[in-house]
Amino acid sequence: MMSIKLKRVIYISEHRDYSNQNLKNIIQSSQKNNPSKDITGCLISGTITYLQLLEGPSASVDELYTKIKTDKRHENILMVVDEIVHDRLFKSWSMRLDPFNNLMWVNEELSSGNFSNITPTQAINIFTRISEDSVAVF
Repeated sequence: MMSIKLKRVIYISEHRDYSNQNLKNIIQSSQKNNPSKDITGCLISGTITYLQLLEGPSASVDELYTKIKTDKRHENILMVVDEIVHDRLFKSWSMRLDPFNNLMWVNEELSSGNFSNITPTQAINIFTRISEDSVAVF
């Protein structure tokens, strides 16, 4: 049996609307739409930027990322990681939300909630750490 290739995309984007309601809308639409497409992930909302991980079947992730690029809630979108993976980090999360200030940051820029200059390695390490801590933060 051929297994479906899983894809992981991590991107950053600037907030257009900093309200909690906007963030809730993003999470609610993700939780409503992602399960049928077999997409899971995690969204970190920083002060300036979002850092988001999407994972699932390659075609579904590509389709969602294309949709996000035209979403008015995001601007200056930049893909940080685009890779084929064997396992998901967030198997049971249609979209997990982690406020950046709940996390321990070593890097000063990241600790200020600005992910603009994050490296692929830093991004993967952050999401790996979050996935290992199974407590949900909403």
